Amino acid sequence: MKLRSYIINNLTKKKGRTILMVIGIILACNGMIVINLMTEKYSRISSSFFTPFSDYDQIVERGTDYIQLLPISSSINQNNQIEIEEIFNVNTIPCLLISNNLEITSFNPSYIVGLNLEDMSILFDKMQLDSGSWPENQNQIIVGDFWVDEGNMTFFNETFQITGSTTPSYSILDRMIYVDLSKLQNLTGLPNQLSVIFIPNEVEEQNFLIEDFETEFPQLDLLTIEEIDDIKGGLSSYINNISFVLSSFSTISALIFIFSIETINVYSKKKDFDLFVILGTPKKKIIGLLLSESIFLISIGLVLGLPLSILSFSLIWTKMLQSLGQGRFITIFINETHWLINTLPLKIFLSTSLIIFLCGLVFTIIPALIALKKYNLGDIKQKY
Repeated sequence: MKLRSYIINNLTKKKGRTILMVIGIILACNGMIVINLMTEKYSRISSSFFTPFSDYDQIVERGTDYIQLLPISSSINQNNQIEIEEIFNVNTIPCLLISNNLEITSFNPSYIVGLNLEDMSILFDKMQLDSGSWPENQNQIIVGDFWVDEGNMTFFNETFQITGSTTPSYSILDRMIYVDLSKLQNLTGLPNQLSVIFIPNEVEEQNFLIEDFETEFPQLDLLTIEEIDDIKGGLSSYINNISFVLSSFSTISALIFIFSIETINVYSKKKDFDLFVILGTPKKKIIGLLLSESIFLISIGLVLGLPLSILSFSLIWTKMLQSLGQGRFITIFINETHWLINTLPLKIFLSTSLIIFLCGLVFTIIPALIALKKYNLGDIKQKY
């Protein structure tokens, strides 16, 4: 018991070393968790972004970058819609997407979607309104929950009344603004132009019609669910590989950091080892005391590091979004922190804590065994 008190007193007296060790654990914890959260965030975005309307296939302009899913300012003529409906014998849903940026994945703060008023509730069947109601005229719109507090919105020198809001599962698109199709076509000077024509998935079963259609209309391409899955699978695999590399790098860096800290801690206790050996303390007891000290320090580091990693991730993600024009810093930071707390990634936290704990203990035992192996009472007596 006295020796345990000695260790606690030793940590208290050597405050500088103790603080540095705790800071080292906090930094290692932060590095591992933040990298893992970043890669997981991108993985979620890539996996959910490609299937916002799972009940529909899309016909788009051939040559469009399908990674964007919804091409912007496509040159599909609305007259093609009638021919498509006759070929496939289905009711389609036309769409026009307008953005100030060329890529939908650019986190631009607003995307304006043109849809026929009567088609909105059909296309968004699985994405119920959180509040309000569907638009009833061309001067009414619905918005993603990012814009829910706006009341009215003005764009293209026209003011619209927000009648309802919705929360999509693909979080980037919570900034969407849904306007009547013909109204948006007139405002943007794109009469009879569409970005996407959505068709029901049952067309997938008519392979011969799909082949005939793409032969007859070489400028158009039917992007089926199977093709979307192929694209999504390829991109998800790519992101997962990047995630693995980054996670491995951050883990190895953290472990090297912890190893250095624990090794320095053990070898800074040479005089303590001398005293323990002179007092006849068994080596197992000495190692046990060192492990107790490591557990104490690692526990403090994790207790401080885990919540700090949430704030660090929210800060990094917020700065990234703000640099891309997302809005006010404090608003984004609060939203991101709230989202992270609500979707607390226990798996990442637990695995990080376990790795740091196990490696911290191993990196304590190995240097201690090496150091104690050199000790014998005769040499210590001669030394002193």
